Amino acid sequence: SVIINLFYGTVLNASFGIAQQINGVTSYFSQTLRKSIHPQLMQSEGQQNRQRMLRLAFTSSKFCVLVMGIIAIPLIVEMPYVLKIWLKDIPEYALPFAQYTLIVGLIYQMSSGLMAGILSVGKIKLYQIVISFCMLLVLPLSYLLLKLGYSPIFIFYGMISVEILAFIVRLFFGKYLMGLSIKLFACQIIFPLVLSLSSCYAILTGISHFMFPSLFRTILNSMVSVLYLSTISWFFMLNSVEKNHITQFIKHLIPQRFFK
Repeated sequence: SVIINLFYGTVLNASFGIAQQINGVTSYFSQTLRKSIHPQLMQSEGQQNRQRMLRLAFTSSKFCVLVMGIIAIPLIVEMPYVLKIWLKDIPEYALPFAQYTLIVGLIYQMSSGLMAGILSVGKIKLYQIVISFCMLLVLPLSYLLLKLGYSPIFIFYGMISVEILAFIVRLFFGKYLMGLSIKLFACQIIFPLVLSLSSCYAILTGISHFMFPSLFRTILNSMVSVLYLSTISWFFMLNSVEKNHITQFIKHLIPQRFFK
């Protein structure tokens, strides 16, 4: 915000503020989910149950991305229409700022379980120094890009790059402090999530290509996102323990007479 204000003033900062608002609302459900999983994760580490702690770290990353993705992917596709309804006059760069902010948020959520796992181990001095240094890189990088005359959108390219770098750092600290298998995390979390979200985005973009922007199209894309990501997660991403927890949760929500 400070660097944007330095180069472009308060008008462009308004676009950045709108993007942050949208990201805050979109990530709310993921944050709520983290609050329910992370105490159990901490408790498992406190009881010297490292395997359960790692399993919960995997689950946290998986579900936080999926929950946010179900909302964020249709929002990214339908952002022009959403902003048009929400705002009378859309500030310059508000559209790309909002879209890229959601992408940054999804990358951040992917390492949510790693962060909780590392903190639960307790040896965080070196981790905090390194990760803080990585995150602060966005400031000189953004300043340099704008000083060289690049478009403000390049700030978000820098933010995405820094977030990916921080994610890689968390992976290596997870391996060093928790005994995390990077290969297993990549196979069970990174690749499935990236493929699922990318394919969902492609499907929604295809639908939008054949329909005019409207409330109906926005609702349709939202429903497709929920159905597609829920289905592909159930059959290809969730393990038996996670499926059982979801089944039990649904049974608690639905009156028991439906199961008789």
